[in-house]
Amino acid sequence: YKGIPVYGAEIILHAKNGVNEVMNGRYFPTPELPYTSAAINSADAIRSAIKELQSKTKWKELNEVQSQLCKYKGPEAKLVVYHVNQDASKEKITWHIKIKPNWLESWNVFIDANTGEVLHSFNNACTINGPKTASGNDLNGVNRTINTYEYNGSFYLIDASRSMYNSSQSSLPNDPVGAIWTIDAQNTPGNSIYNITTSTNSGWNNKAISAHYNAGIAFDYYKNTHSRNSINAQGGTITSVINVSDDDGSGLDNAYWTGEMMCYGNGKFAFKPLAGSLDVAGHEMTHGVVQNTANLEYQGQSGAINESMADIFGCMMDRNDWLIGEEVVKTQYYPSGALRSMQDPHNGGNNLNDDGYQPRVMSEYYTGTQDNGGVHINSGIPNWAFYKYATAITKEKAEKVYYRALNNYLTKTSQFVDLRIAVVQSAIDLYGNNTTEVNEAKNAFNAVGIYATDPGGGGSGGGGTNTAVDLPVNPGQDYILSYDENTSDPVTLYSSSTTGTNYVSKSQRNMKRKPSVVDNGSSCVFVGTDSKIYSLNLTGTASESVISSQTIWDNVAIARDASKLAAITTDVDTSIYIYDYNLQQWKQFVLYNPTFSEGVDAGGVLYADALEWDYSGQYIIYDAKNVISNPFGDDIEYWDIGMIKVWDNATNTWGDGSVQKLYTQLPEDVSIGNPTFAKNSPYIIAFDYIDSYNNVNAVLAKNIITGDDDLICTNTVLGFPDYSKLDNKILFNAEDVNNNPIVAQIGVTTSKIKGSGSSSLLIPDAKWGIWYSQGTRSLKSSGKDLTSFSFPSLTPAANATISGTNVSVTVPSSTNINALIASFSVSPLAQASIGSTKQISSVTTNNFTNPVIYTIKAEDGTTKNYTVTVSKNTGVGTIALPAFNIYPNPTNSSFTIDMKGNFTYELIDITGKSVRKGNAQDKEVISIADMTKGIYILRLTTPEKNYVSRLIKE
Repeated sequence: YKGIPVYGAEIILHAKNGVNEVMNGRYFPTPELPYTSAAINSADAIRSAIKELQSKTKWKELNEVQSQLCKYKGPEAKLVVYHVNQDASKEKITWHIKIKPNWLESWNVFIDANTGEVLHSFNNACTINGPKTASGNDLNGVNRTINTYEYNGSFYLIDASRSMYNSSQSSLPNDPVGAIWTIDAQNTPGNSIYNITTSTNSGWNNKAISAHYNAGIAFDYYKNTHSRNSINAQGGTITSVINVSDDDGSGLDNAYWTGEMMCYGNGKFAFKPLAGSLDVAGHEMTHGVVQNTANLEYQGQSGAINESMADIFGCMMDRNDWLIGEEVVKTQYYPSGALRSMQDPHNGGNNLNDDGYQPRVMSEYYTGTQDNGGVHINSGIPNWAFYKYATAITKEKAEKVYYRALNNYLTKTSQFVDLRIAVVQSAIDLYGNNTTEVNEAKNAFNAVGIYATDPGGGGSGGGGTNTAVDLPVNPGQDYILSYDENTSDPVTLYSSSTTGTNYVSKSQRNMKRKPSVVDNGSSCVFVGTDSKIYSLNLTGTASESVISSQTIWDNVAIARDASKLAAITTDVDTSIYIYDYNLQQWKQFVLYNPTFSEGVDAGGVLYADALEWDYSGQYIIYDAKNVISNPFGDDIEYWDIGMIKVWDNATNTWGDGSVQKLYTQLPEDVSIGNPTFAKNSPYIIAFDYIDSYNNVNAVLAKNIITGDDDLICTNTVLGFPDYSKLDNKILFNAEDVNNNPIVAQIGVTTSKIKGSGSSSLLIPDAKWGIWYSQGTRSLKSSGKDLTSFSFPSLTPAANATISGTNVSVTVPSSTNINALIASFSVSPLAQASIGSTKQISSVTTNNFTNPVIYTIKAEDGTTKNYTVTVSKNTGVGTIALPAFNIYPNPTNSSFTIDMKGNFTYELIDITGKSVRKGNAQDKEVISIADMTKGIYILRLTTPEKNYVSRLIKE
């Protein structure tokens, strides 16, 4: 154009016999430039290009030999018409500069000839994208070889060399799938992340090297030792974030697992940069493994087991000693030189006032409420048990046993006694009964005061956190609410029979979200499209009333007993608002992603959407959108499900706002949402599953106690599932063959988490099916039994006989009964006390000189008193033979109870649920072939006595 080449425009004419027949190429419209001369000269343009490349890549002038070999005489500048981003409307007179900043690279730089602005630059040298290796010193001065990735001439801390790497699903460099990926928060709390890059695959900073290398060690450990494919066992990316600050931007004395990624602070007072410790990294990443296996609840004894497992496997990754964090603590704060010691949990201290001190045995157990009931404190007790076990049978054997216990036996609310049972059973599974490995497991737990008791009802003496108690079925008539999608019908909400007949109009108001119905079925609440909150009467003649006339609301849910509301606004404010009718006030709860480090919460939550109350009236289950900002690429976005404590029944006041997640580290491109509880099993949750990569929608369900989940049905739309009155069916949104909206139904098995049969249409032209019943039932457990009582630390162990509410136990004559520690179990959700003193199994010391009254308080507040009488064995008698025999045990199909006379039997699973019962005489063979593998409690009752034993189904 006017003598100036148009960059990127080229046309080729193809002639045959002198006649042009074909034309191909790229061209632009004739430029309409007001000028064709350059305002800056070529020398200035070259200087601008050099400055640009010095900020982008390694700059090293070629020597004479190199220049001769590649025939390079220096930068070349040529004036061209350049179209920015090949946009015909963005034409500019431009200096096109060809330049070699170093021996390997050849760059093209485009400088606006009028303003001097750098319009574009790229490396023209041929490079091969793919995995590379690099080396450098970590934070401890050790030279490490790490795996990196070259992409378009730049190198990233992306390890794509592992077997889990998914190249087809990865979108590099900002969304690797199945990789080990290390990124930088650049001294922010972690809400924004940045890739760490170089142009030379060298000069990596030592914090990045430590984090990247340690993540690789963690992957290798779980893969090679336990055949586990990454933290989530599904090849999920292991992401590490360095340079994470506190919320106020200051240094962070912590490292934590967010549920999706590993975050490292650089220290502030007590710590050096925490990426420098392999066992700290292994500890935090193991929290992810725990979440994806037993998902141990992070409070009390289950939380202490969670912490202990993290310490154990962190220590097994850095297995040269028994210390945690010795590379990163500052000795003025931790005089022992370590954060914790598994060899001696006292760690050089004398009590809890000394930094790093933990109890070693149950007599030192912390009974306070700080630290979620002492999760970082009491973990020292199972830690010491593992140390004793591993030094007795080798680390190699002990780590296998403990991983099996975690993966196969522990559940959400497991207590210390359950850990013992799981470890012993895992040792039996791996090495056989009555072996050294089994006996040393028992010895290790005996040494720390964790004894085997018979937890008759699934409870965990002293108020365990087992929530697996079924509710009575609502006795009232059941109906279905559905939202009408027929635009020609003014009615929006109908009530119908459970067979989809006898429709009754309930409302003509347009609604934003699915209504929320109280447990007795008398009313529901919803948010209208005018953003107000409404209440709707469902009995008799339908009538509406405005609860909140503020036009700010987006969704609402009412508590099962109608005592509270939960709501979200149209603002993106990361909050759920709770209204208590008794207090007549609102309270805001801010959502967050929980970590396992005290005082540290991770951000990333944008807003909640679906809301539902649990049956206790303490928790809201919700789904939420999460976003982690990436300024240089696509943000990381996903939906997940959380549960937040907004009320505390024990204190009858607001909850602490603590959050638990249904799942952590969801697979890439997977989201979950729209959770709902089963009608009679508060530990069963159904929800929508969305896999955007494979274009799959489904309804799944999960038992949050056992951790089991399964498929209800596949779907083409979001299902918004809802259980039936008997929990034997699920309603969900679907589409018919013509893609019209319908409410469909499908059966579920007795597990309540697996679909049964085929789905079918129930209500046409509708969505948001809600199965409700108009009757009254108790929503809290009335169980208040003392199910076992013993003194297992005595020699021989003394087991009590429970007859009605009288408990009698005979102890050896030399026993000091002024100070005895009892091990006991109670009904699920019940608590034990003596007077006003709460009793903790295997912890609380009492004087049994006179009969002692144990008060067992049920969840519903009712109580039952048991009188415990302890007497000494002062005579010489005969040894009583066992009253019954059970064989084979373990078994995979059936077992025999051999017992004289008439008796009743009952099998109870680990959730406290009765799964089989009957009457028998003398000898009974019981089939359990249809039951799932695991540990069961067998309760035998005769007219004279009750007996409890343990049964293993293989």
